[in-house]
Amino acid sequence: WGAMLGVRLPFFLLLIVPYTLTFLTKVWRWQVLFHPDERRAPFRVLFPSLMISYIPLPFRLGEVARGVVAGRRTGLPVSRVFSTIVVEKVLDVLTLLLIMGLALPFVDLKGVSQGWIVPVATVVLVAVVVMLGVIFRPDVALNFAAWVAKMLPQRIGSRLMGLAENVLAG
Repeated sequence: WGAMLGVRLPFFLLLIVPYTLTFLTKVWRWQVLFHPDERRAPFRVLFPSLMISYIPLPFRLGEVARGVVAGRRTGLPVSRVFSTIVVEKVLDVLTLLLIMGLALPFVDLKGVSQGWIVPVATVVLVAVVVMLGVIFRPDVALNFAAWVAKMLPQRIGSRLMGLAENVLAG
């Protein structure tokens, strides 16, 4: 409470502007990820859904609640909504990695164990290549899902195909 009472009001008010702009751009980015169904996911629905994800819940349950609420309010399949959230999180991580990569030449890493850098970078690179492959060749991903679905019971296989189509649409 002592720290809260010591806050300088002008600086706090100045902080609100970029903080609010951050949320507005996150909602706009999320809406873009719903293409071509942006109209079914309007700003007035996505903004409160995004705010739900900032409720301090364990195990990232706020993100789960965000996806469920957005799916129900927009009428879009929940798998499609969750795929946009996954893409959003991947974009966040890639942005962070880009910033870290740009900053790396200016950081002294003497005395720091670097044995984890190559395996992590390899996993990230493979994930990016797979995602780009899915983005540019969704037909290959659908063919793979159809191949897997054929090996499963018909009821499960048809659900898998519906899920794959919604995820690829996201």
